[in-house]
Amino acid sequence: MFDKFFRNRAICAFLKKEKKCVLPDISKCPTMALLINGVQFARLKELEANLNKLFAVKKYFFFVISDDLPDNMLVGDKINFITKKNFNFFGKLESDAKSSLSSVSYDLIVNLSGCNAETLAEEYVMTVLKTPFRISFGKSFESLYDLVIDSKNDDVIEKIVALHKYLLMLSGK
Repeated sequence: MFDKFFRNRAICAFLKKEKKCVLPDISKCPTMALLINGVQFARLKELEANLNKLFAVKKYFFFVISDDLPDNMLVGDKINFITKKNFNFFGKLESDAKSSLSSVSYDLIVNLSGCNAETLAEEYVMTVLKTPFRISFGKSFESLYDLVIDSKNDDVIEKIVALHKYLLMLSGK
């Protein structure tokens, strides 16, 4: 139970910092990162096809949070797995994993995985990733995100379609 306490403390410290919310131009958003869970990873090809169809993103990256590495793991520079082994006893990311995640800045980060209130791992990872705009479909730590979309559907493809619709509305297109 140490992990939830220390992750919660890290999230609260992040929230005390001044945030700059910058809505990216959806028509030329160069880099997008998506945080997904192990169940959603099974639909990765379908997710990529929909991203390519809906967004003009030059590069996108997936951060997969799961307990263990899956058997059908794809090797690529677009997919990063975050497992229990990446966290120390106190629930914080190991220094090499943290520096690896925070070394790149993204124009937009979307948390599609939802929130696991038991571990807060997704929210903690969102504080490590660098971006001017964070989007979530969950209810936990709403102040961590610049946009929270209330979606009653848990389907990852439906979430991508809803995300596209909201970003178009916000950008005035």
